Amino acid sequence: MTHSNILYGIKEGEDGPVIIKRGARVGINVTILPGVIIGENAVIGAGSVVTKDIPDNCIAAGVPARVIGRHNFKANDIHHWLYGSKSVKVKG
Repeated sequence: MTHSNILYGIKEGEDGPVIIKRGARVGINVTILPGVIIGENAVIGAGSVVTKDIPDNCIAAGVPARVIGRHNFKANDIHHWLYGSKSVKVKG
């Protein structure tokens, strides 16, 4: 490691499981520190460093990650929002 966890507000000895609740979406290269809970249907932007719990239905991004918005989508709605009404059909 090339940095101290103190920079991110974590004191030595603090740890615990990372909990990612149902429907949450986590972007590529996201770092989630120990003991953090990502709420239901939350969306975490790519490259974010999550140092604190993210509430349900929130959009968070940044270093450190901060809540930048809220939404009222459900898991299936988020899929529709991201990919539109197009569906992939598998031939077989």
